Amino acid sequence: MPEPEPEIEAAPPVRSATVRLSQRELTIISCSVVALIVCVLGFLGFRAMLGFKASHDLLIAKQNMHALHKAFYSYAQDWDQRLPSAANWTDAVAGFLSSTGQAGGPLAALHGPGDGKEISYVYNDLAAGRSLDTSERKGVDLAHLVLLIERPGAEPNAHVSIPIQGNPDAEAALQKQLTFPHGSDDSDNAATLVLYADGHQDVLTPRYFRH
Repeated sequence: MPEPEPEIEAAPPVRSATVRLSQRELTIISCSVVALIVCVLGFLGFRAMLGFKASHDLLIAKQNMHALHKAFYSYAQDWDQRLPSAANWTDAVAGFLSSTGQAGGPLAALHGPGDGKEISYVYNDLAAGRSLDTSERKGVDLAHLVLLIERPGAEPNAHVSIPIQGNPDAEAALQKQLTFPHGSDDSDNAATLVLYADGHQDVLTPRYFRH
């Protein structure tokens, strides 16, 4: 007759360790989580505010440059289609500026807001004396002729030499003259505005010059 198999005793259940926190510790953890959430939301809100300001500043810069191009064009109508000299370009076009709708009247177009500094505009030496008459056979392509760039704190009548665009060397020379005063907390996407002699404008970033 077979012997009965011995009964195997069930192992006692393993009790997991339970961490019990005091009310004070729970309060500290809750406050820390709330503080972290507030900090993250505050940071995101701050970045959004900076982005909005940069976009608004760029809009004003575009309005300014549009008004300035019209003033250059009006000046040229009185001077055989020629753009003014570099030495006194601000004085030359100031009298042709119409109201921009901004506080400060027509001359407000000579300055705009940036990231913490007032932005002024710098004229291209190689545009000085150029003709806006597109029928001239020896005329340059106005769409590649830089007219103005932005520069924080630039003095009246400031000017630099920027070659005709359309090749890598000319673009590199332009980049050396640029600052990026809109949204400059983001080094890759900070922006600046460039006005060309035909009136079109380009918004450029450091990322653009790495294409």
